[in-house]
Amino acid sequence: PVFIHIIIYDIRFGRYTCPKGRTNVREDLGWLTDTWAGIVAGWADHLDPSGANLLIDGIHNRADSNGSYEGTTRMLWGIGGWLSSPTRPGTVVWRDRSYDLEHLMRRAIVNGTNPDDPGYWGDPVQSGAAQYTVESGQVAYAIWQTRHRVWDGLTPDERRRVADWLMVCGHPPESRWGNNWALFWALNHAVRDALGLPCDIDLVDDVMKRYLDDVYCGNGWYDDGPARGTNHFDDYNLWVFASHVLAW
Repeated sequence: PVFIHIIIYDIRFGRYTCPKGRTNVREDLGWLTDTWAGIVAGWADHLDPSGANLLIDGIHNRADSNGSYEGTTRMLWGIGGWLSSPTRPGTVVWRDRSYDLEHLMRRAIVNGTNPDDPGYWGDPVQSGAAQYTVESGQVAYAIWQTRHRVWDGLTPDERRRVADWLMVCGHPPESRWGNNWALFWALNHAVRDALGLPCDIDLVDDVMKRYLDDVYCGNGWYDDGPARGTNHFDDYNLWVFASHVLAW
């Protein structure tokens, strides 16, 4: 979904080049929309009854025995990118079936952040697992991207539960900052600030200024490992450092 969002962004700003053998950007955009609809369909057709967790085929690990919350929270980033433009339709069609993206987003967020719902994603306090802090950054950004199409339509109680979940997942660690996870906390708090929710804006400034300066290696490269330099860079330069700084 992030890949699709990047290509759509490039088309919008005239920076997209058609794949080899294709010469018409408008026709290619139609192909891209169909591809995106197919991705949405494959995801939506495998959600649990709550719509907050993905039921992945195969052997499940213990954490995903009742469905993968990450399979939903990561998809929200792509759906948020699609819905961020008011000119894009809220519904996509794949093989004569319609998929309401605004409904899918709303259902996932409402049920995933409701402790009384069977699809509740969980939180660090309840489970002791810090991964929820990671996912809270993705969820927060998707909410901000769709604030006019989804967030504004939530009831006061639904907004309160979302805010409560973001706050419990965004509680900072005692030791700041150990690695690129700092950006998940920063994005969580930055979105809460943008939505008028309680937040720690000093935390955001600390991450975006002091921490990033500490791990910057020059020429666009970051390294948060114990050893720096050649052979110590990894994919987090694209996913987290580049993506979450841009989101901020």
